[in-house]
Amino acid sequence: NMSDAAAPTAGATLIDWAGAGVTEMPKTKITKVQLGDKTCMKIECEPGWKWAECIGPNLPMDPKPETCPGSHFGYIAQGTFQITHDDGTVITAKTGDAYECKPGHLAEVVGDEAVIMIEFSQQMAVAYKEVLKDADAPAE
Repeated sequence: NMSDAAAPTAGATLIDWAGAGVTEMPKTKITKVQLGDKTCMKIECEPGWKWAECIGPNLPMDPKPETCPGSHFGYIAQGTFQITHDDGTVITAKTGDAYECKPGHLAEVVGDEAVIMIEFSQQMAVAYKEVLKDADAPAE
């Protein structure tokens, strides 16, 4: 039962990626698990991924945002990711790094290795709530 993934019944719960909602965009796979009021996402980005090409044009907003409207708090499980913020800050997050990023940024995969991020950001989930599928959402 997929709805069990969103309703922990014990004091400790493992994230069940198999029972999660999956959203796919160009060069992107986002696996989202809801645990009560908390959201956990595994975001997989292929080499050559750029937010401005793979995500921005696919958001259900008009006009389309020029930079990412979400905030992020997560961990790089694999790969190298560069984030350029509107305030001029540029960071390069690599395997094993944790990061926090406020709205108004562009990101891209660096190099030939796919990036896998694990995020625990409620703000990001709110910004993308119309896009990200829940496990119990009907398949389209």
